[in-house]
Amino acid sequence: MGGQTFQSKKAHRLPICKLFANLCATLACLRRWLDDKPRE
Repeated sequence: MGGQTFQSKKAHRLPICKLFANLCATLACLRRWLDDKPRE
């Protein structure tokens, strides 16, 4: 039980905004890549 609470605390400390920014950057990159691709 003790180990579980420690793990959840560790996960909660993870910067969610940083993760969200990473996701947004990936989506923007993907969109740009799709726009660059010639549509057939």
